[in-house]
Amino acid sequence: MQRILVTVITLLLLSQFAPAETWKAGRLSFSTNGDFQKKPVGSTGAELNLFDAKANTQILVAPAPNGTNIPAKKVKEAWPVLYRQNNWEAFGQGVLFKLAGREAVLFEFTDKNDPTFQTIYVYLETPGKPHTILLNYPSPRDPAKFQLMKKLLSTVRTY
Repeated sequence: MQRILVTVITLLLLSQFAPAETWKAGRLSFSTNGDFQKKPVGSTGAELNLFDAKANTQILVAPAPNGTNIPAKKVKEAWPVLYRQNNWEAFGQGVLFKLAGREAVLFEFTDKNDPTFQTIYVYLETPGKPHTILLNYPSPRDPAKFQLMKKLLSTVRTY
């Protein structure tokens, strides 16, 4: 019995240190831990769609929509108009920061038309065309998901 218990504890500890998987989309790459699996992008416009069924969490990476090849600072300035036009409930006014040596802006919101999911949205100036990184998860807001996004963002590289 003791041998089984030691084996189970060892496996649990090892699963906490599972190697990160590196993903590429557009002109950026990043790493994730967990059970993220690549899924079809369908009609989302995304270049990469990852889903972790156990955590019920989705990561989408997509080029910024046509006509939005603008600096992150301008996106932040336009945020009040964007969230009203799209019927989103915004949490804050966005945060400008440097990501992989480039300007980025992060927003959190819920779509009022479908309040069952939360979104953490990052607009990143990448070489060529800007990209967006979205992390979607079930409501309510979850600080652990914000920490997951911070960890993911700490691994982003552009090329």
